[in-house]
Amino acid sequence: MIYTEPFQVRWHDTDFNLVATPSSLLTFMQETANRHLEHLGTPLDEMRTTKQMGFILSKLALQVYAPLHAYDHIHVETWVGDDRGFRFHRAFRILRDEETIAEALSVWALIRLTDHSLARVEDFDAPFLPEPLPALKVPARIRFPLTPLTERGTRTVRYSDADYNEHMNNTRYPNMMCDFLPDMHGKYVSSLSLSYVNEAHLGETLRGYACEDGDAWYVRTLRESGETNAEARITLADL
Repeated sequence: MIYTEPFQVRWHDTDFNLVATPSSLLTFMQETANRHLEHLGTPLDEMRTTKQMGFILSKLALQVYAPLHAYDHIHVETWVGDDRGFRFHRAFRILRDEETIAEALSVWALIRLTDHSLARVEDFDAPFLPEPLPALKVPARIRFPLTPLTERGTRTVRYSDADYNEHMNNTRYPNMMCDFLPDMHGKYVSSLSLSYVNEAHLGETLRGYACEDGDAWYVRTLRESGETNAEARITLADL
């Protein structure tokens, strides 16, 4: 079953190009997913407090066909795949009138909060009705080129980044990855592959590295321990 929610793009969802940021797109999508769970009788707060379970985002593939602007009226669709085991697929589509603006496919893990062990999809008893998943042109797996990465700066996880776990909220990552690119003037993100590897904690300083290869930018953030925090492949389009 496809679940749909209406939204209006706010001025504060847009950047200096007056287009909605990639983090805003992901926020619209995830808010729709949250409302989908509530509609099914399994709100996130109940999952956390009663069932002691939570979803962790592992991978995201986002394809953007056109930019959104302030006060655009949109509908966001979400649905799940026919999953088994430990991987939970959720798809998204953003429409402005009848025009498809963006599509995304995300992969989640369901964890038990008591010991952070993985739970199977079958252990989550929400009454989902699965639908076919979209076939996107965005690569699901990021393969970094041989081009050397150069250091692009640091980013400390602050109050404005953190979720209830005191980790960087996954919706903040797309904008952060763009922060490590040299210039976003006159451009918008047309595709984004994002792999969440290790969570970044409140107060932790990440170090960003990037390189351009062909038509794409590759970005990697490292934690203070030297572990990879996240990796991204980004393509840009001219406005």
